[in-house]
Amino acid sequence: MVNEEKEQMLEIINQYKSDEDYRNYINSLEESELSEIEKIALKDLIVTADGNEVLYSDLSNYYEEYNPVDISTPERLRITCMNMAVAELLHAALREDNINKYSDFNLVDIKTRMKGDLFSKMDKPMVIEFIKQYNKSNPKFLPKHAKEFWDIYHGHIRNGVGTNTFVSLAQTFNTNIYLDELITKEKKNFFGRR
Repeated sequence: MVNEEKEQMLEIINQYKSDEDYRNYINSLEESELSEIEKIALKDLIVTADGNEVLYSDLSNYYEEYNPVDISTPERLRITCMNMAVAELLHAALREDNINKYSDFNLVDIKTRMKGDLFSKMDKPMVIEFIKQYNKSNPKFLPKHAKEFWDIYHGHIRNGVGTNTFVSLAQTFNTNIYLDELITKEKKNFFGRR
């Protein structure tokens, strides 16, 4: 019974998030007109007109989407590789054996609010500051790892593996920390040139 109710709640949440007509219908009802399962499933959930989810009616808890994985041109592949390097840095920093090394950046608390590899708008400034500080202390990390991802992509092409495996890897190493949020100097130094 519990699993069945959980499935029903997930269906309600997904329909509310993806179906604008259903969302408008639910929003037009008084709370007393909702079923108990709808009340529980939709408690404190708001979805904006463009389909973005906001929890607890608090814009500080808003989660932007993952970086796009785009390998259609060399420049877009380069950006994707840089995003992957940033994600790899964050994965390493958030591991249990590392996370306490960065107490100045409150990563322990930030990790509790993450949704997958998505950081809330409230936490992103601190995460971006961490990346900038880490890049200052270890300027070779991001360019080295971005180049490794670049080489993996080209290795897959040379070996006839194709791009699907690389795209899957890029989706694994992905966050919602956008390069445009980092200062230009950091962006240019990821590959150690420009």
